[in-house]
Amino acid sequence: MNSADLRALQDFTVRPALQGVKGVAEVASMGGFERQYQILLDPNKLASFGVTPVDVSRAVRDANSEVGARVLEMSGREYVLRGRGYAKTLQDLEQSVITVADGGTPIRVRDVASVQFGPEIRRGTADLDGKGEAVGGIVVMRLGSNAQDVIEALKTQIGQLAMPPGVRLKTTHDRSELITGSIKTLTDTLMIEGAIIAIICLIFLMHGGSA
Repeated sequence: MNSADLRALQDFTVRPALQGVKGVAEVASMGGFERQYQILLDPNKLASFGVTPVDVSRAVRDANSEVGARVLEMSGREYVLRGRGYAKTLQDLEQSVITVADGGTPIRVRDVASVQFGPEIRRGTADLDGKGEAVGGIVVMRLGSNAQDVIEALKTQIGQLAMPPGVRLKTTHDRSELITGSIKTLTDTLMIEGAIIAIICLIFLMHGGSA
């Protein structure tokens, strides 16, 4: 899989799964090429049809939205009308109507531009262990949540994700190791200090019960 496919896998499979874990506020994706729909306008065709880039932008936005309508009453029943116009393919955007010519012929996006997939402009990259580019995500915990519980829930969720052949998820930073180590250090230190204090009390009081 190339960088664009890995980023799409991260954005549409891994990220939603991890963002649904209780206590997770956000999963910030990084690395790879974020795929987007690109509409390349032809200035000559725009001028010939009398269409502006603003008209094209408005047509694409209107063609890729969900529109609610009123309630239709029929035969004693009410039906809620709703229009779902989400673009799923390049052809869906190419068929978007910009305006209607004088003869009633619709002017579509494909008449004034070409639609294609392409990478969004990148402002950085992600590297793993100096071995090359990788795609990853940073999980941001919700304020007030228990870090250890959130991490364990994330590990369980990650274990349930099915990755395509040749793709694996690798944890690069795990706060649970720091948390567990801190608790162990604090526990050992308190036990040692308690033993020292008990010995000192025993020495000074020379009485086991009082110590």
